[in-house]
Amino acid sequence: MRSAAILTGQTLAPDEAYATLRGIRTLSLRLERHETNALRLADWFQGRPEVMRVLHPGLDAHPGHALWERDGTGSNGLFSVVFIPAFDTTALADRLRLFYVGSSWGGFESLVMPISPDRGRASLAGLLQMHRSSGFMPGWNTLTT
Repeated sequence: MRSAAILTGQTLAPDEAYATLRGIRTLSLRLERHETNALRLADWFQGRPEVMRVLHPGLDAHPGHALWERDGTGSNGLFSVVFIPAFDTTALADRLRLFYVGSSWGGFESLVMPISPDRGRASLAGLLQMHRSSGFMPGWNTLTT
């Protein structure tokens, strides 16, 4: 069992263990702020004319809100914004200054991930184009498929 855990990367090095223990002390404070900021931003998006729907269980309009209230004790900063079809989400992503385009768990950066509901996943070519235009991925000029 020990060998399988090591081979599959299910172990924690001493430096990561130290960082985890150090970070746990302020985790509840950070998550409370994370939740508050996300709910404020989600609420702001709900009032925008270019937004069809905001998906965050902490909002009253979310279809799972009653279940969230019954079973949850809080939320995190993840939510989705569904824009009207005519809205140019690429232009929005290109103008962002405080958010980066990408996906990550555990970083401190604020990230957005443009997706296409008809494909169900983010378009890699579109993401790379947005990264290049923002200067986030210098030197990436082509995508081979």
